[in-house]
Amino acid sequence: MGEKYLIINADDFGMCRSANLATFDLFEKGGISSATVMVPCGWATEACKWAAKNPQHAVGVHLTFTSEWGQYKWGPVGRCNNDSLCDEYGFFYPENDEFEEHCDIDEVDLEIRAQVDRAVKLGLKPSHLDNHMGSLYGLNGNYEVMPKTFEVCGDLGYAFRMFRRFRPEDVPEDFPDDIPVDVAQMLID
Repeated sequence: MGEKYLIINADDFGMCRSANLATFDLFEKGGISSATVMVPCGWATEACKWAAKNPQHAVGVHLTFTSEWGQYKWGPVGRCNNDSLCDEYGFFYPENDEFEEHCDIDEVDLEIRAQVDRAVKLGLKPSHLDNHMGSLYGLNGNYEVMPKTFEVCGDLGYAFRMFRRFRPEDVPEDFPDDIPVDVAQMLID
């Protein structure tokens, strides 16, 4: 068997100034292997510009479709065709179940592309993509979300970092039973 490597990823890069300072420090001290930027957030510009000046570090995009904090909020990067992604104030929904219940899959597609495009325009050369709060995993019953995410990542040419396995307690009771047995076993074991 080949060697195993531990990848420690710092997500939420760009969410706030303190997250950026901590991520810079961890990279400089060798405490992390990679990071992912929350492009819709206020400090994403600093994170992307730092990553552009430090290309030796693996920095990707932390695809963001939820805004969980009560007084610190963010919303879509795309400027149109995103009403299903937002609450009545124009911010992302705070929880995954609300996002999955309301999202239009075509708007999800457009917003993934908009977040990656914004990061690239800010100078980032994304090493990979992953997901804030697991909203793109479809674990709340919207089983279109994950396949669409994989499709867009494939179109754009980026790997999507996921968990290795579902925890059995996170698998919804109505999880599709038509998934090939070997894939389902790999995900649930």
